[in-house]
Amino acid sequence: MEALIHQTAQMDGHEVMIRMEQEPGSAGVDVIDHYARQVLTGYNFKGIKSTGSKVSRAAALSTAAEQGNLFILHGHFTGALMDELVLFPTEGAHDDQVDAVSGGYNALALRANGGFRAAGRKDGGKRP
Repeated sequence: MEALIHQTAQMDGHEVMIRMEQEPGSAGVDVIDHYARQVLTGYNFKGIKSTGSKVSRAAALSTAAEQGNLFILHGHFTGALMDELVLFPTEGAHDDQVDAVSGGYNALALRANGGFRAAGRKDGGKRP
């Protein structure tokens, strides 16, 4: 998996943001440190600590989709991703792709809003 991630980073280039969810605890810190020092050295890589539930982290993505502002590139993954998005947040259904897409969306929204966090806020992501 590390080789694939590194190869993808090489194809994307150094200017592309790479974000990875940092799992809680010392193991999560160790994984992010390993990727930063061994796999993605020199790339725009950061670990992001997740806050709130998967549902709250997906709120901004869901709103964008409802407003017609979410566009998904067609590819071999599209069917499975769409199935997962439609079923979310059904108990027991797969949600890893939803979590990854919402994490990416939130990272891009954070960047576009000059550091404002789009999801995981109690006020629904509204500016103060």
